[in-house]
Amino acid sequence: MSLSPLKTAGATSYRRRGSFPWTGLLVTMACLAAALLAYHSFFGRHAALLKAFKAWQAGQTEAAEAQFLALQATDPADPGAVDGLGLIANTRGDQAKAAEAYSRALALGLTSGKALDHARAGQDFVGRGEYKPALAEFRHALELDPKDPSIQLGLGQSLQATGDFAASVDAYQRALAANPKDLAAQRGLESATRAKEQGALYFIYDRNRQPLARRTLQPDGSWLASYPLEQFTAHVVGVDVPEQGKTGVEKAMGGLFPGNEVVLTLDAKVQRIADKALGWKKGALVVVDPATGEILAAVNHPSYNPNTLAKDFRKVRANKNQPLKDRALGSLYEPGSICKIITAAAALESHVDMTAIFPVNADHPLVLNGQTFWDWKKLGKIRSLKDALDVSSNIALAKVGFALGADQMHEWTNRFGFGTPEDLGIDMPGGKRLVVDSATSLAPMPADNQFALAERACGLGEDYRITPLRAAMLAAAVANHGRLMRPRLIKEVRNIAGVAIASNEPQLFRQVMSAETADKLKDYMIDTTERGIGRKARVAGVLVAGKTGTARTNKKQKDLDAWFICFAPADKPQVAIAVLAEDEGKGMEVAAPIARSVIQDLVQ
Repeated sequence: MSLSPLKTAGATSYRRRGSFPWTGLLVTMACLAAALLAYHSFFGRHAALLKAFKAWQAGQTEAAEAQFLALQATDPADPGAVDGLGLIANTRGDQAKAAEAYSRALALGLTSGKALDHARAGQDFVGRGEYKPALAEFRHALELDPKDPSIQLGLGQSLQATGDFAASVDAYQRALAANPKDLAAQRGLESATRAKEQGALYFIYDRNRQPLARRTLQPDGSWLASYPLEQFTAHVVGVDVPEQGKTGVEKAMGGLFPGNEVVLTLDAKVQRIADKALGWKKGALVVVDPATGEILAAVNHPSYNPNTLAKDFRKVRANKNQPLKDRALGSLYEPGSICKIITAAAALESHVDMTAIFPVNADHPLVLNGQTFWDWKKLGKIRSLKDALDVSSNIALAKVGFALGADQMHEWTNRFGFGTPEDLGIDMPGGKRLVVDSATSLAPMPADNQFALAERACGLGEDYRITPLRAAMLAAAVANHGRLMRPRLIKEVRNIAGVAIASNEPQLFRQVMSAETADKLKDYMIDTTERGIGRKARVAGVLVAGKTGTARTNKKQKDLDAWFICFAPADKPQVAIAVLAEDEGKGMEVAAPIARSVIQDLVQ
């Protein structure tokens, strides 16, 4: 049998005449099958890695980890799976484990790819205000693609946020060398240069960007906190010293520092005005925006200098006036007559028949369940609910409470947020909640006898306790047409790039009463200030709606707590105020003039 030539590309081969080249075809098919299998394997694994990365970006860390582990189970030497598990470790804060995984992935042949985008992962961490994991991602991204200039920007931000100012300046400069028009890199370079010169980062601000706290980098790599407004914002901003630990915003936001900026709702100007008005009185003063619930001032007296607390701690702690006590947001007091506003609101909303109650003879005490219930003085004949609030008659409001009954009185005290844990914090990216606690105001249980009910109606009783913040919100609810907003202390959080990564929007807690009832109460409170016992809060040219209160939180002491709550201007409220002068006397004599001083300086 003869052979005939068969020409192929670049070669001549021979086959037997009349035969088919089965062996060559089989080899070719095998090669194609292997190539197809490799193709599907590569792109299948690529798709799986991409799916896992997207799950990670969506915050589904466990789901992403499961997919990386499944890939590794089929091929323990798969660099993508090892790389992905490094990302999971980094997310959980284990940078050492992440670094080990990234090194192994590189040794296994990992190359730059779009499935696991470490530059994007670093940007996501920066967007969440988490800089140690961001730094690990950007460094790994540079290992994979050292020529990508955009990575230098993220590296500079992460280095700056973690306190390596010199290295961050270098990174920003490299980013600008590649792209001189990069505005983010320009801003970063300016900021990092200032931080390098000062060796410090500011991290808490008031609403107008006045610095309230900063961290200074020490030679040993630690950070030293300092507070520009010293005692004026000590309790709200808090401290970070070994002796006291962390308090205030420092305690709640500690995981964000350094690197991020927390902007408070506080206004440093209002804080100073309130501090000056409280003078040498022991107590607290809170100012809120009725429409938004934002806390504009929260003053505590006495206070302390947080910059010297580490040195003075024993002396400050031993002070019998308790300078470390957060009276404005964190302490509870018997409210007294300021809560007659609640009783009046309940009566108006429930359409209590006032003609069946008034007039009331307030010259004589009531004997209830074998106990004597007194008015604060002989007040004669009281003809209406408005007159009862003008003179703050205990006996008249007790009779209103009797008409309402124990259950309604209990329900109405809870309407105003008593019994609800106060959280002044903010929701952060990734589903985290940064909590700033305030004490929970306490509404008493339903009264089980007439004497207890009379006390409830007048804001009295050992189990009736509220914070000055909650007192301010009581006035704010009347000012805001019956709409009670959730109080807010944190306005927003910004990352190292100056981008707001979390913000607090005004949030309605409850419509506690109708607008009509709120307007009627406003008129009663104006009358109390203009003609009633709140006259010492009057301000020329400004209509003030207010209510006095006098109580005794510590029944073992003779001294009284003086209260005054108000809002102004009454016709277009800008601020709602609560004054507590602890152990200082009567509300109409002590607290009302303090409120007047604040309004005079605040309301134009």
